[in-house]
Amino acid sequence: MCICIPSRNRVQRKQTVSETRNQTPFLPSKSPFSQKLFATGAGGEGCRLYGRQNASGELTRMASNASAPLLPLPVSVSHIPPPPQGTIIIPPQILRTPPSTPSIQEILTTSTKLELQNYLSALLSSDPRNKSRLQSYHKKCSTLTATKRLLQQPPQLPAANSTRKRKAESQILICITCFASYDEADNHVEACRYHPGRWEADLEHDVWGDVDENDPREPEHEDFFNDVPEAFIMDCCGGRGDSAGCVVDRHVSGFGGEGNGSGGIPLSPRHRRRRRVVEPERYEEDEEEDEY
Repeated sequence: MCICIPSRNRVQRKQTVSETRNQTPFLPSKSPFSQKLFATGAGGEGCRLYGRQNASGELTRMASNASAPLLPLPVSVSHIPPPPQGTIIIPPQILRTPPSTPSIQEILTTSTKLELQNYLSALLSSDPRNKSRLQSYHKKCSTLTATKRLLQQPPQLPAANSTRKRKAESQILICITCFASYDEADNHVEACRYHPGRWEADLEHDVWGDVDENDPREPEHEDFFNDVPEAFIMDCCGGRGDSAGCVVDRHVSGFGGEGNGSGGIPLSPRHRRRRRVVEPERYEEDEEEDEY
């Protein structure tokens, strides 16, 4: 009987091939399935994946049992095909960053005329009350404009050596603080009176007895305040909602007020000056006669 003993070089060569197969990372093919398979290290426990390139240049896969733990195989970036031409690649850090909400002032200053008209149309369609508000503001401005035209005098040209300041140009606007129409040429530091605080419903007022109990609106709803402001108390001065404002200031045509209709946006520096009106105290006469 003849016994064949393999040579030492042949045994070393088999060990080298086995170690190379276990240690060499195989590159994935260009197919999405192969990329996902090699990137995730799929195959289950005790199973190691190997790749073999065929004549057409594609990688085929095969599995064999292995005692070593399964580790994800690295993916070479150079073998991943580039995206098609015209594809927009968004960095991951942009996707993870939540978009910031711009302020009203930023929207008004950065939006185009067409965009603002579109936003206004959307507001009118979303709430029917905005339509009546817009019509009311337009009527106020139109009425004041017609009155100004009737009282308008022919312009007088100032003398060449005159030191008088030029009067501001006439422009009819709506004040966002008191919601009244005004002429910018007549605007001054005591033209507007308003309440800077919010309103609170006075539930002891007689008007609340006529309100339907099934009305889903809260007593502090804006509709109730617009209809019956005398049934509300202002938290800034304690006066009624229909009383004259406790603060005087210039009319403001842009966002920046601190009242109920302004959204709480900070005032600009030139609109910060305002004076609180001090109402005279009223003393009630004592009807009781003094006893002697």
